Amino acid sequence: MVIRDIKVYSIPVDFRTWILVKVETSEPGLFGWGEATVEWKARSVGAALQELRELCIGEDPLRISHLVRKMITRHYWDPGVIGMSAISGIEMACWDILGKSLGRPVVDLLGGAVRDRVPVYTHLGFGDSSHVYEKSMTVEALQSLESIIERGYHAVKVVNVPFHNQHIFGSRRSAYFNMMDEILGACRGRIDVALDAHGRCGSVGSAQSLLSFFAGRDLLFIEEILRPAPAATLGGLARQFDVRLATGERLVQLRDFVDLGCEQAVSVFQPDIAHCGGLMAASRIATIAAGFNISIAPHNPLGVVASSAGLHYAMATENFLIQEEMSAHFNAAKDFIDTPIQFDSGYWKMKPCVGLGITVDETFAARLQGRNEPLLTTSAVDPDGTLVDW
Repeated sequence: MVIRDIKVYSIPVDFRTWILVKVETSEPGLFGWGEATVEWKARSVGAALQELRELCIGEDPLRISHLVRKMITRHYWDPGVIGMSAISGIEMACWDILGKSLGRPVVDLLGGAVRDRVPVYTHLGFGDSSHVYEKSMTVEALQSLESIIERGYHAVKVVNVPFHNQHIFGSRRSAYFNMMDEILGACRGRIDVALDAHGRCGSVGSAQSLLSFFAGRDLLFIEEILRPAPAATLGGLARQFDVRLATGERLVQLRDFVDLGCEQAVSVFQPDIAHCGGLMAASRIATIAAGFNISIAPHNPLGVVASSAGLHYAMATENFLIQEEMSAHFNAAKDFIDTPIQFDSGYWKMKPCVGLGITVDETFAARLQGRNEPLLTTSAVDPDGTLVDW
């Protein structure tokens, strides 16, 4: 059996374009699905997939390690997040093929399930982008909180650190802290809260200001307090403040996670299966984390194909903490993608399946193609006019 073709579907959903990857084999009817979504990089990832297609055709899809090594080494330059995401989509699809060829779910191929169900968290507004990224400093953002708690979610993530460069000044800082006090008060004793700083702190001083406020407030974790930074910098913050730090969504090299562990920089690794190289790379990251007694909470705001791969990964990973869910995306996919994910009172359960358990209506998917994502990052501006991290 060899890879015969790789097809790519670019599906606009909310502000993202899901990049679905179909790897077809020489065995009639045997193919696999993966996902390679990168926000605002859909055309770049599509081009990378076309380059990788030439390397993959004629290769055995069951030699996953060999194929990934070929895709990484044969183009000389490090792939970066665009190349690694394209590789991740193909790698995922090969696991799907392997599972189907053996008649087993992918979780069994990863060593078997170590849990029966997977605890899940969602975002304010259930993942709708207008709530997650635009309304999280408003009373409207809290309106979904009671529904989230009623559905049994284990935690809620908030993405509302104000856009700023070196410091959040005066009244803006006070307003932000007041809003977070309101959110934490509404959640206290009922549901955990995770804060995603989105790398918006433009300096160590800004990070220290935020962490001094949140120290001792028992957040589940604070994610990406800084953009990817030297592990020693995060390690210094971790030792200075009583806060659990998390990071990893923008890291695509194993050595970056090793450095974080050596510096005792974070309590939680957040690899993204659709960026870091796929399921095998994510499993290696989990092993690195286990060596340092660090938890795994995968980054997963992408499509439902990546979520399905994430379910198999979470079921098989011993030091797994909690699964991110962009809840609104399941409704967006309901007309053309079936997954093995069954939501049950704050948990994901796995329906009986082989491979990743995904089916896609390709005719429907093909009709959805053709739109570029709206660029939400244009809103990321400091009051003084400096462009800052979104």
